[in-house]
Amino acid sequence: MTKRLAIISLFLFLPMAAYAAIDIIPCGGPPPEQACGFNDLVKMANNIVKFLITIGSFAAAIGFAYVGWLFVMSGGDPSARSKAKGIFMKIVIGFVLMFSAWLLVSLIIKMLGYQGPLFLGG
Repeated sequence: MTKRLAIISLFLFLPMAAYAAIDIIPCGGPPPEQACGFNDLVKMANNIVKFLITIGSFAAAIGFAYVGWLFVMSGGDPSARSKAKGIFMKIVIGFVLMFSAWLLVSLIIKMLGYQGPLFLGG
């Protein structure tokens, strides 16, 4: 069972590796390119946060599907239903924490004076 789950997870997360192939560091290339500045740091953070939120959202969707399957297959068993509800609440809390961290980081960046598009906006 665990081998099957590992193979399924590999194929589900494989497209994420292709998404990770984007240029994370937007500056500091060959000699004609400029040195990195504050805006480049924010662009790099933007790329990283977008990637992490994409992975987190994908994992949450898989988790919600698993919880739904547990809930439907519980057959009215109270212990299985409570287990599904507990996992559901943990996923919701993780999702809220993920977006709260995104909001906090974007607020700090705006307070530091960055005027460009932020994270999910661009």
